[in-house]
Parts: sequence; C-alpha cells; structure tokens
Amino acid sequence: MEPSSESMFGYKEQPTLALEAPEEGVQADKGEDVQTIVVDGNPVKMDKLGPLVINTDGSIARINNWHEMTEHEQTNTLRVLGRRNKLRLAKLQEGIQEGASAVGDANCVADSTKAH
Repeated sequence: MEPSSESMFGYKEQPTLALEAPEEGVQADKGEDVQTIVVDGNPVKMDKLGPLVINTDGSIARINNWHEMTEHEQTNTLRVLGRRNKLRLAKLQEGIQEGASAVGDANCVADSTKAH
C-alpha cells in the first residue's frame, strides 16, 4: 500500500519549505543604529534605545530619556549601570543557587523522613 499525501484529517500535506540562506557577509542586524562601546574593558552592543537596566527583582527596563542625554551623561550612565547591573546579576544568580541548594536540602530531609 502506497503512503497517502493526505493526513489522517483529510488535509493535503504540503512539503516543508526551507528558508533561503543569508547572503554571504550579511549579519542578522545590519549594523544600522547599533553601536559597540567598551565599558570596563567589555564590549557592549547597544541600539538607539540605550542600555538595559537590571532591576533588583530581575526584571529589565530601559532609560526613557536616553536619546535626550548628552554624550557625557550617557558615558557616565553606562559606567554606573555597568557596575550596578553586574552586581545585581551576581546577587540574583546567588539567590538562584541558594534556592536550588535549599530545594536539595529539603529533598534530603524529605528522603530521610521516608526512611523511618
């Protein structure tokens, strides 16, 4: 028996289409309105919306008036944000690791109570 080109729901199956290969040398972002700057020795790509702000709860935001800041203000803001974001990310990561170990400790306690 030959396989049917219709699915079990009666729809005719279509061949899967592939995406065209990107042109050689073309990047995902065309580089328009994207600049790379160095903050504390680390390259940071930014678009015209400005840098991301990591909030203490892990959410992210943007600086609303970034496009209105002078170059000097932007430089200072990047310096401060870079350090603050790094500290906040480290603290959030530490909290995740502590949470994971707390879950592991709770599992050990639960397993030890089952043994009795």
